[in-house]
Amino acid sequence: MISSLQLALSLSNRSLKIRCSLWCLLILVACHLFGVSNAATDKPARILHINSYHQGYSWSDNILQGIQSRLLAENIEFDALHLDSLQHSSEIDMSKIYESAEAKVLAFQPDVIITSHELATQYVIAPIVENYDIPIIYTGMHGDPEKYNFPKDQVTGIVEFAMIEPLLDLLEQYSEGKRVGLLTIDSLCARTVKDHYEEILNSRFTETIHATDFEVWKAGFDTLQDQVDIVILADPTGLKGWNSSDALNYLENNMRVPIGSTDKWLAPLSLITIAKIPQEQGWWAADIAVKLIDGGKPIDFPVTTTREAELYINFQAAEKMEIVFSTELVEIGTKVDY
Repeated sequence: MISSLQLALSLSNRSLKIRCSLWCLLILVACHLFGVSNAATDKPARILHINSYHQGYSWSDNILQGIQSRLLAENIEFDALHLDSLQHSSEIDMSKIYESAEAKVLAFQPDVIITSHELATQYVIAPIVENYDIPIIYTGMHGDPEKYNFPKDQVTGIVEFAMIEPLLDLLEQYSEGKRVGLLTIDSLCARTVKDHYEEILNSRFTETIHATDFEVWKAGFDTLQDQVDIVILADPTGLKGWNSSDALNYLENNMRVPIGSTDKWLAPLSLITIAKIPQEQGWWAADIAVKLIDGGKPIDFPVTTTREAELYINFQAAEKMEIVFSTELVEIGTKVDY
């Protein structure tokens, strides 16, 4: 039998457990209501986005939009540094890239850094890792991240995986052969993307043209069509003299072989496009950043690749080339709007 004293002690302990449970519940509710904060200072956590490009460049703008959309409900201070490497590529002093990034890091004191694209990947991440104990998440990377040998306990990220292989499989259904040419521009990012495509395909393009201006780009388009059966258009952002409407008119009047791309905004210039979704990288990076602020480590979140894509088919280009899309393609594809 239980004595009166034992019963009293049992009830007392049960009351204590209930009070402790209620306090724990209140703490959890408070954490949810007030969002993420720096545990050491009890101040809002800070995330810095270092973008290789400029505000107004659609791809990185959409990555940024993806990041910010995930942080709306969090108590986080957010800031961004734009390195503007496309608009002023010929004027950029690579030795100054890290200086500007470091100055921003020292001024803002971020808890997590998110980078976008090649310039930040190559010139910012390594020296920050060497000098500061700040976790870093990269986005907009092409190819194998192992080549950078970033420490996994401080750096993780998401790799852009271009759907170039299924794109070529579709284009070959409407081509007279399998020779593939790449029309791109002369830039660090463009050459990295080319290497990424060839790595995925495990083969080299039959011909590649790195255009230095819009006139060279148009001439290159004509040249490629005499040499290959399929042309892949790479992102020409930053090309001197580029004019989207002129490019559209030129390709409409001169397209002789199937054209493909992996960028949504190039769909009007292409027969078929399988486009990556830039926001996907921003969503992933922001989610991981919040987990790092909550105490997680980069090594807990292995490097991943993009998985989402959108298929676009260009009926206007198909009609001019006397191509009839398969029923299956029409059912799953989105019609290009001009």
